[in-house]
Amino acid sequence: MRVQIFSVLYFSLTVQTLDNPNTEYDSYSYEEEVATTPKAIGTRRPTKKRPRDPVFSVKEFLDTNDTIWVYSSTEEGNITCRVDVMEDVNPLYANITRYTLSNGEISIFSAKAEFSYNPNLATTADDYNEMKLESSGNNNPFETLIHMSEDKACGVFYVNYHSDVHLLLGTWFELRIRNSSLAQGPDSTCSLLYQQYSSRQNTTYTYTPACQCISRHIKF
Repeated sequence: MRVQIFSVLYFSLTVQTLDNPNTEYDSYSYEEEVATTPKAIGTRRPTKKRPRDPVFSVKEFLDTNDTIWVYSSTEEGNITCRVDVMEDVNPLYANITRYTLSNGEISIFSAKAEFSYNPNLATTADDYNEMKLESSGNNNPFETLIHMSEDKACGVFYVNYHSDVHLLLGTWFELRIRNSSLAQGPDSTCSLLYQQYSSRQNTTYTYTPACQCISRHIKF
């Protein structure tokens, strides 16, 4: 199974995910065999077609009273820790307060996160699979959920822009996890897929227990 994440810049990033030998196929494409005689009727041989990749609901991932930490990230910069607190989650958006520890200082940013579809990974028939935090300059990236564990405790995000600003600000990947799952760590599939997706980038920061210093500043 392969997931295609398309950049609008002139190239596409292909990411290898886990193979599932038990996948069932419902649709087929057909190739006509060459006839051995002029009057022979061509026979058709079914060829298995790759199933459509799943779309994960960003609302379902965010719909929790738990704080959600960035467990690992390839974002360039001086960030040490980051955590999101959900103020309100509904079918169209979420109100989020984001706490970031960078250069020894904690910044707090509250915003409405509008849900939407990534145009290359979902259709309007799917659940919303990405969000974008509103800002005065409207220059925040889209945060696309490309994998979520069955218990919704961890998710892999592709942070990207739907325009040529990719060239200036780049794209990155994040593994996010709910606070209640920190002790056991992220699901093994979440960890593996994050490693595969981010294999061409460097992980710039990871969660450590020291990040809990942010908790003193969180207002519920």
